[in-house]
Amino acid sequence: MFTSPDITYGNLTNHAGMLEPDGRRGPVFTEEQIKQAITRGVDPAGQPLAWPMPRWRLAEAELTDLLAYLKALSERAL
Repeated sequence: MFTSPDITYGNLTNHAGMLEPDGRRGPVFTEEQIKQAITRGVDPAGQPLAWPMPRWRLAEAELTDLLAYLKALSERAL
């Protein structure tokens, strides 16, 4: 069974590191690294993400729009 991490923009970019489901802190993602995670399925160090992470083919404009949407969701959650 796979426990999905909190992949909200605020958690991914948390300066203390992404809070993992088990309570550990993982990497901090920049916007460019979030794009790489979405399109290539890799973490900030270039290592493969867990098998459930899909790889999406998105144009740069689509990625920019997606990041803006994720940021807006994080702001609404505050």
